[in-house]
Amino acid sequence: MRILKLYLLCFTISLLNASQSEDTRSTIDKWVETEQILSKETSEWATEKALLIDTDSLLSSELTRLNSALDDLESSVSAAIEERTNLNTKKEKLKSGESIILRSIKSLEESLISLFPILPEPLLDKIRPVIKRIPQSKNNSDALITERLQNIIVILNQANKFNNLIHIKNELRELENGKTVQVSTIYLGLASAYYVDGEGKISGIGRPSLEGWIWEEDNSISRDIRKLVDIANGTEAEVEFISVPAAITNL
Repeated sequence: MRILKLYLLCFTISLLNASQSEDTRSTIDKWVETEQILSKETSEWATEKALLIDTDSLLSSELTRLNSALDDLESSVSAAIEERTNLNTKKEKLKSGESIILRSIKSLEESLISLFPILPEPLLDKIRPVIKRIPQSKNNSDALITERLQNIIVILNQANKFNNLIHIKNELRELENGKTVQVSTIYLGLASAYYVDGEGKISGIGRPSLEGWIWEEDNSISRDIRKLVDIANGTEAEVEFISVPAAITNL
């Protein structure tokens, strides 16, 4: 359309007489220039419009992506908050359970400490390193609960083993007259023990108490105890039942 207008304008200019004023020509030239400028601006606007449409499409797509990412982030934050709440709840439950276990362990430790005096010396010698790891007061210990529980289990296991076996130990025993002699002491579990010297003349009975083991000299059973020790050691060829007095104490 603009090209047609320009063609007609040029045709009109060619029909003008030379006598026509220069002002008219100047006006027509300016109109042509204006039309050319309008044509250029229209073309450039069409290009910019297409660019703006593409930009708008890209921005809309990016906005959609960001909104989706924000929704995902909000969901993740909500899930994280919920998980943290659940973990805090579990932590409090564990603390409560740990407190109950700790009280039980303290009670067991106190009971064990009170029973140490009634344990035979050979057993105490064996578990003494473990005993040193047990807290001797009611104050909180830095040891882990698992370590303290393990100490208790070790002591109970060793005590149970000792109680089911016969143990013979060579010891120095102080007699009632103040004399010290070498004796063989046979422990029948945790309940009682008997000692005899090498000649089978000096003997006695031991029994546990809360103040420690009590030893009473009784030479009347020395021959029987000597034979009992020899049978247990395997030095006595003939095995037989030996009758010895019981030494039981109510604790």
